[in-house]
Order: sequence, then structure tokens, then C-alpha cells
Amino acid sequence: NGTAMSPNDFSGSERQIFVFDSGQSSVNATEQCLNLTIHDDSTLEDDETFQVHLESTLSTVLLNPSQKSAIITILDDDYITVGLETCCACKVKSGSIRLCSSFTKGSLEKDVSVQITTSNGSATSPMDYVSVASFPLNFTHGESS
Repeated sequence: NGTAMSPNDFSGSERQIFVFDSGQSSVNATEQCLNLTIHDDSTLEDDETFQVHLESTLSTVLLNPSQKSAIITILDDDYITVGLETCCACKVKSGSIRLCSSFTKGSLEKDVSVQITTSNGSATSPMDYVSVASFPLNFTHGESS
């Protein structure tokens, strides 16, 4: 295992024996395959890796040093959706409104930050509202939607 963990991220035989029949040569050898299953999840995380090693208990079998292990990388294809939650038709005469933000898909295995800014529409700052300086909104590792 590297950063990917069995059985959560991948599964398959932990040890598999490949048998090549006597008399086979590199010309007529049957290909032997190891089948692994990669498990998808909805967790926002970094790409993860694990290693596969080829070993022989026979001294007469020489393994090519550059081909006796492989590092497998599981690409993270997950994402989170972050949005502002507002009242249905946010109309105010004066005072303040509260806007909340949350993410709506998945869970976090790393910290995520988005920037909050204001910009003019038909209302302009500072005449109609008080603009706020850009600031980060942080979601912490371990939070879930």
C-alpha cells in the first residue's frame, strides 16, 4: 500500500500465483493477468497510489529489475459543489441579510478554500450597500455535506 488503502480504494487478490507451463518460451507464452477493482467514492482527496510487486521463489527465474514492480495511481475525479444559500426572493429595504455557504456533495479529506467577494449590480457600493473586501471561506478536512 501507498496512500491508497485496500479494501477501501482498491481490491483484488493480495497474492496471486502465475504459472507458466514448462516448454513455453517468450514467443508462445500465455499472458498472465492480475485483476484489481478500483473503488470510486465521493470524497475530495488527493490522487492516491499503491504498488504491485512481482516476485519469484525460484533462483532460475530472473526478474527484470525495471519491470518487477509498478506504482498504480488512482486519479481523484471527485469534486464538491459550493454555493450560497439565500432566502427565496432576497429583497430588503434596510438592515442586513445573512448569506450562508455550504458544499452540497461529498466529504473532504483535505482543506478547501473559496473566495467571497461582492460586486455591483443595479445596486452600487457605497451608495446602496457596503462592499466587503475579498476574503476566504474555508471548509476543513473531515467536514461532510
